[in-house]
Amino acid sequence: MESSTAGRWLFRVGISLLIFFHILIFFSPQFKLFFYPLAWWSFILTLEGYNSLQGRAIFLQKKVSYFLYICAISAFLWFIFETFNLYLGNWYYVLAFKPLSDNLPARWLGATFCFATVLPGLWEVQRTVYYFLPPSLDQFKKFKPSRKLLWALLIIGILGVFGPLLAPTYMFPFVWLGLLLVVEFVEYRSGGPSFLGEFSAGKYRLLISWLLAGAVCGFLWEFWNHFARTGWIYTVPFMGEWRLFEMPVLGYFGFPPFALMVWRLFVFIDRNYRSWNRKVRFSFWPGVIIFCLLVLCGMEIYTNVPAYNNLEDYQVWTRQEARIIHRKNLQTPRQILKADTPEKMKKKARLILLGKMGTKSASCLTRADITSIEKLKKSSTGQLAPLLLECHGGRLSFWQRRIKDWKQRAN
Repeated sequence: MESSTAGRWLFRVGISLLIFFHILIFFSPQFKLFFYPLAWWSFILTLEGYNSLQGRAIFLQKKVSYFLYICAISAFLWFIFETFNLYLGNWYYVLAFKPLSDNLPARWLGATFCFATVLPGLWEVQRTVYYFLPPSLDQFKKFKPSRKLLWALLIIGILGVFGPLLAPTYMFPFVWLGLLLVVEFVEYRSGGPSFLGEFSAGKYRLLISWLLAGAVCGFLWEFWNHFARTGWIYTVPFMGEWRLFEMPVLGYFGFPPFALMVWRLFVFIDRNYRSWNRKVRFSFWPGVIIFCLLVLCGMEIYTNVPAYNNLEDYQVWTRQEARIIHRKNLQTPRQILKADTPEKMKKKARLILLGKMGTKSASCLTRADITSIEKLKKSSTGQLAPLLLECHGGRLSFWQRRIKDWKQRAN
């Protein structure tokens, strides 16, 4: 099949699936459990088809093994950031589907499947954006960084790697800069590909295209996560009040530098990988797999939180309310809100749905007689956080931030 024909089919299939999935979430609430990865892979197919029609495909003319290699590196890179988050606790994954939350292999494969979209998605958007930018962006005045500037960037990069571990409350934003600056220093000094090298040649088009790709993908990450039932939530210090979807507004400024870092880390790994002999390459992948499995184990302890909404798991229905649930065949809190049910039942349902709380956390709160949003607003964070820690595990600071988040959403 010719490249143009394959590209045309990819584009048609991708955009058809993208439209279909967005329509389906309004008619099938259960589909929201799988919406996020399907939306991303449809989007990637669409852009790969479009770029192929323009004669600049990334994967279509390569072997399937190359695409799988990119997906594996993508997941590996995101697991690096998950390692930081095990300590920082700035985002958490809510498991809204009980059969999935009880099936460890399926959950781990699903997470890896989602993380594999990061690099392909960014790269497809960057490739699309790059050719819309004027070529004159590569004709600016040359800027050669001085020796002092290079060492200053290295110091800032090292602080960005270790600072968040030493002072997580205040230095967590530097996570999105640290590795980028370290790799830039190493690559520029060794003559490898770097944004600093592009500046030295007066070229800024590549940098700007990756910054824009980060902004576009950042919006789409949060937009599609907003519609997904199984997704992530944020408990970022100081930034919880103003949100666009789940992300605090200021957090969107982290996506552009994140895109730069993903690209530079990929190029750095790929360049070294190609220079290794077969034995070293063979030992690389078992090391990656072991690393990812260790991070997944850590996520089970610290960043995965059950948030399923099975009504039978909520322990405070009265006998009358339980009979109503059985008679009307109600299965979710949203069905309680839509049905003709007593106001007390609706208050309990609103609490379960607040900030993707879920029935397990709501049941834990009943130990402090919290059965409505109104009671939650009047409660003490110091009293409730230990209860949730006992129910779920994790760390106390997360549950303190989580309760504050619920209270902010309740206002």
